[in-house]
Amino acid sequence: MHRCAQLSQLTGALVLGVDHFGKAVETGTRGSSAKEGRADVVLALLGDKAISGEITNTRLAVRKNRAGPGGRELPFSVRSVELGTDANGEAITSLVIEWSGHPAPKPDKSWSKSLRLLKHILMATLADQGKDIAPFADGPTVRACDLEIVRAEFGKQYFADGNPEQQAAARRQAFRRAIAMAQTSSLIAIREVAGAQFIWLVKREDGQA
Repeated sequence: MHRCAQLSQLTGALVLGVDHFGKAVETGTRGSSAKEGRADVVLALLGDKAISGEITNTRLAVRKNRAGPGGRELPFSVRSVELGTDANGEAITSLVIEWSGHPAPKPDKSWSKSLRLLKHILMATLADQGKDIAPFADGPTVRACDLEIVRAEFGKQYFADGNPEQQAAARRQAFRRAIAMAQTSSLIAIREVAGAQFIWLVKREDGQA
């Protein structure tokens, strides 16, 4: 990641690294979490894969955006095009991206308007400052982050009226409500590990988080 940053500074161009998710998508890309932590932007190509191998609901998701909110998803489809013929006269084909060729997925109603801010903050924080932990002795590894980091960022982004004391109180209440609703809906999980509370997104049976 340091070399990518140096190359970008020398050329003035965007340096984009391509990687794969690990076996558990929730833990992020393979290897050290520092890769996503040191990146300014993290994009993810997502889709729903059937047992037959067919992939549907393809979209490009903004997992992290240091200059703005994350969590946005851009649907796309692919179309086959002919590039000419080979030495045997057979067609050479490839695939091109069509951003408008796939209907946008229906919004996940389990994430209400009051929870979407929490989700966007959590996605960005997991990518930027998350760490791989095993919250349960016999359970899987998950990408989680300190709850206090999420709380602080929520307070910075949540709009509240009134004087400073009223604003602080409104933000505390909004955060508590969002956390409680997300836990009740099994959208997030929180557990104390080594004296600190960690939070992570829970993958539901329908494959969404």
